[in-house]
Amino acid sequence: MPLPDLTLVVSGGSRRTGVKPVAQGYAQVAQALGVPAERIVVLDTPTDTAQEAYAVRDLLGSEARFLLVTSASHMPRSVRHFERVGLGPIASPTHVLTGRGRPARLSYWVPSSDALRKTERAVYEYLGLRALEWDHRRGL
Repeated sequence: MPLPDLTLVVSGGSRRTGVKPVAQGYAQVAQALGVPAERIVVLDTPTDTAQEAYAVRDLLGSEARFLLVTSASHMPRSVRHFERVGLGPIASPTHVLTGRGRPARLSYWVPSSDALRKTERAVYEYLGLRALEWDHRRGL
């Protein structure tokens, strides 16, 4: 069902000089997929999730209902950031990694770079959750 009155907000800045903010790339992809440019708002200065939460609150107001789209692994921390600034996002996770069934082969139990990458992501998100209050101590 088309929803022509909705606004797509894309966010994500760049901490590196000369590197295009990720939000601009998201906007380009959305347009290529048929979202009219006038329905897209680009927040390209926030460089972390806490800053994104404040920027979205400033843009939409604290009473707005919105879908929060991010990777499933980042969703718990992202939702907490948005709730911390007074918003009530509706979680809409992407990149959901599910089990591949039962471990039928010995190779399942052998360490791999793919498993190490998943472990790194989990540790990164866990540490991010632990630091969440620190991110909001100043109220940005």
